[in-house]
Amino acid sequence: MLYQTTAKLVFFAALLASTGACSKSSGESFGATASQAATPRTVKSGAALEFSHRMQTPIRANASNSVTIIMSHSYAGQSAVITASADNSLKLAAKEIIMPLVKGQKAMWTIPFTASADGLYYINIIAKVTGADGNMQARAYAIRVEVGQQVQNKKPTPREIILPADEKISR
Repeated sequence: MLYQTTAKLVFFAALLASTGACSKSSGESFGATASQAATPRTVKSGAALEFSHRMQTPIRANASNSVTIIMSHSYAGQSAVITASADNSLKLAAKEIIMPLVKGQKAMWTIPFTASADGLYYINIIAKVTGADGNMQARAYAIRVEVGQQVQNKKPTPREIILPADEKISR
């Protein structure tokens, strides 16, 4: 009985050692902190690009507006073809740019636009990068554009309806 338990423990230890569960891998320690465990990162397939944007507010219809797209990357020496598109009510002054990617620097693109009416619109961004091996990878990003004041997603206040009741109160 003792021999079987010892054999199982040896097998289990060998299994853990072979899978690398007890060793450090890719800079992460075995004892991860609670904040690391709570925020797992998933790797998406596609170009190694991360987007953010800055936009002036408030945005008014029939006025000159702009949005600045900030793109973080890990490429060196390549270039990205970035395409912007939007609904017909949102007129973009620039629709495509070829941007060189310099390692360690963020790439920025400012797109001037005008909206013909108040409403909710989206600017769709697609960035394509051709790697050194010739394979093209892409990443998409959407920017929410709220034009005017009525878009603020207010819930309608419920109407109060008082129904007649035939209740009798006894004292």
